[in-house]
Amino acid sequence: MWWKRILSWLRHEPDSTIAIIVAVIVITLSVLFSLGHTTLPWALAGMTAAYVALLVGNVRDRLNSRSRDEVIRGLERAVGEQTRAVRELSDVVRHLSEPVVYPTQHIPYARLREYIARHKVRDAVFLQYSGQACAEVIEAVLLKKGARATVYLQDEGTARDIGSKFQENRIATSISNLRKWQRKYDGISELTVYQCTMPMTVRAIMIDDRLLCMGPYTYEPEADEKHPGDTVEVSGHDVATVIAHRGTGNFDALRQTFDSLVRKYELVARRIEP
Repeated sequence: MWWKRILSWLRHEPDSTIAIIVAVIVITLSVLFSLGHTTLPWALAGMTAAYVALLVGNVRDRLNSRSRDEVIRGLERAVGEQTRAVRELSDVVRHLSEPVVYPTQHIPYARLREYIARHKVRDAVFLQYSGQACAEVIEAVLLKKGARATVYLQDEGTARDIGSKFQENRIATSISNLRKWQRKYDGISELTVYQCTMPMTVRAIMIDDRLLCMGPYTYEPEADEKHPGDTVEVSGHDVATVIAHRGTGNFDALRQTFDSLVRKYELVARRIEP
């Protein structure tokens, strides 16, 4: 019925309802005044009621606005979390269709740099012999504000003792460069460098416990005299390399080995000061 529609409109339009009530009061008081009635007490009462109604409406609107803002912020947080989850899942699905083992480390290290460029990286751990081959990956992490990179390198003395002066020199060069980066990126990111006396047999890079790149080092006789005076060649760049994303069986299996190596290297690690 028509009066039900009017009541429904009045309930859903409280500000309009208040305006109509005030208008009715003003018109009624005007009519009474024209008829000779004393309307001052009524006028004061009516205006007081109108002000109270307007105040209640204003408070209600502020509360509603605050509630809407809180709901919107909650939705934005939820959407952000869902977006990150979808991005991680898409990474896993995309790489399930690609080879997980590469013949060399060139393509995997390029993939790591692409991943770092697309994501907010917080923590990265490097297990490397000299660190020369992954220098670009280390710097890509350091460019991320607030990121932390931890690098474990072979000790120069260990390389020299096994007969690789070439690797001894590469390690010394890396240490010098990493110290420069510690100063260069101070206040932007954090770089911690360790050296290990225990011979390193695996090169690995773990990023935020989400992406893991691993491969072995080979120790071969220095037969072709590429490095005169050396008797052993340590090689990793031309050896098969695995890249795995969290959520796959490959990642879970490789992570166990990675975590075990980190624990063992920590026992023999010597921190390099800037």
